[in-house]
Amino acid sequence: MSKRLTEGDLDQVESWIGSGPKTFDLLYSITRNGCNASVLHQKCDNQGPTLTVLYNMEGSVYGGYTGVSWQSPHNVLNQTDDAAFLYQLDISSSKIPKKFPSKSGQTAICSFVGHGPIFGSNTSVDLFTFSGDILKSSSGEYNMNGNMILYGKNYETGGTLPKEVNNGHMRVAELEVYAVKDGRRQKPDLPTPWRKTAKWGPKLLDSLKEEVKGIKPPAGLGVPHFNILLLGPLGSGKSSFCNLVASVFRGRISHQARVGGSTLTSTTTLFTPYDFGDKASLQLYDTSGIDETNTLDLLQCNNILEGNVPNFYEQWPTLSNKIHCVVFVLDGSTVGEICFKN
Repeated sequence: MSKRLTEGDLDQVESWIGSGPKTFDLLYSITRNGCNASVLHQKCDNQGPTLTVLYNMEGSVYGGYTGVSWQSPHNVLNQTDDAAFLYQLDISSSKIPKKFPSKSGQTAICSFVGHGPIFGSNTSVDLFTFSGDILKSSSGEYNMNGNMILYGKNYETGGTLPKEVNNGHMRVAELEVYAVKDGRRQKPDLPTPWRKTAKWGPKLLDSLKEEVKGIKPPAGLGVPHFNILLLGPLGSGKSSFCNLVASVFRGRISHQARVGGSTLTSTTTLFTPYDFGDKASLQLYDTSGIDETNTLDLLQCNNILEGNVPNFYEQWPTLSNKIHCVVFVLDGSTVGEICFKN
């Protein structure tokens, strides 16, 4: 479990708090300081507003925020806090941010010596993290002795069940408490660019267009332009890319609807061609997006690659009819979800 709060997560929490820019300073971490209630209170008591974050091995991230200080009295201290809320950022590695504000007049947090953060009251607990000292198990988790049995008792959870937040258990890989203060946090430096690029402008644009225009098929082959086929899932951006390239070479905003192209049947469009004339020695072929109900079968794909279009069953396709390059287009926001297996 390597998940930690991202800048996007902090932006989300900042918007939920709703009182301007915030800094988040780590006060306590069970992997750094040990899962011990006494140590937690030494680090976190009387620190003002704090954010408690729990992470589990399934990739779920959740917790609570309070605008009042944690304390460690020997008698139970229940406190109301209109600013308090419970939340979830991820469930099973899927980003599903939800805020659950405290109910008016209900107890928001409970402070007690020997106990970790408690959201709710001592008699009706929404989120009770742990008490005493918890050791790390051989699996690398901390089997917290708290619970979320009455999740939604003191907070507006909209019927969200505990298992929809914590995967039905209280085992965590990490628990953190952050001090939340007014101020703009310093953004991390952007990664070093993998290559140097010239300053963007009309001069660079013209230079790049000329460079692309100069890429031509070898003479004597009877091939006027390269044929480039775009394949990919529905909504991955194939048509948008084609229209962007067309706009660049035509010098105006261009949008070509997928209305032409050759058809396998009267209802199935194989591709839509994008021709740039003498402005570029290439022709793009945009295909229908692939999904569970709209697939490009092997016969269709083979016929496109071999140049058996537009007549679909042209007997002797020439080299100029064939596809010279295939590009598989993916939505950049989904790349992190792709798993590569041996």
